[in-house]
Amino acid sequence: MLVKIVGKTISVNLLSDLRRNNSVLYDFLISHAVGKKAIHADFLLFPKKRGSEIKETIEHIIDEYFLKRDFSNSVIKSYLSILLTQLVREYPLEKNDQISKSQKLATEILKIISQKFRTITLKKVAKQYNYNENYLSNLFKEEVGKTFSEILTQERLIQAHSMITNTIIPITAIMERVGISNKTFFYNKYKEFYHSTPGEDRK
Repeated sequence: MLVKIVGKTISVNLLSDLRRNNSVLYDFLISHAVGKKAIHADFLLFPKKRGSEIKETIEHIIDEYFLKRDFSNSVIKSYLSILLTQLVREYPLEKNDQISKSQKLATEILKIISQKFRTITLKKVAKQYNYNENYLSNLFKEEVGKTFSEILTQERLIQAHSMITNTIIPITAIMERVGISNKTFFYNKYKEFYHSTPGEDRK
């Protein structure tokens, strides 16, 4: 099965939505875990599997597209999100002995950020893995492409956006829940990341 990458985007603004509504770990898997050389390729090759979930999901997407039933666009967006998750899960990753120690460490740190985004700091992570803080910071940026601080802020914004769009919790309380205390910083970064304000997304 061939899946074409078109400028790292798929129709219905899928990847844009996924980037903003899933954890930084998911984002990292999409861009890196499939192998750095794949980022520059036009196609990803998936082995054909009997009873593949991917094939069934694609068939559902095609049905919705051509039948044009009520809410088809919303259904397609949901199926596309499922499809990308399935692609990540089924992509034949390199064997563990071919994955560098730094790649494994970066993935572990991303897991920690996605789980403990409210209170985690680079200093705590460095102490946990017994690394020099500056060395770990450089290693992380080399593997992920962004600094620890940038990734942590991104994860906090993603979590805040989810609560803003799915709950009626006051925005100030949401800021506290995700670990951001500076209101100006939060609003500026949110606008930079989502191209909208928390108030606009709450409507």
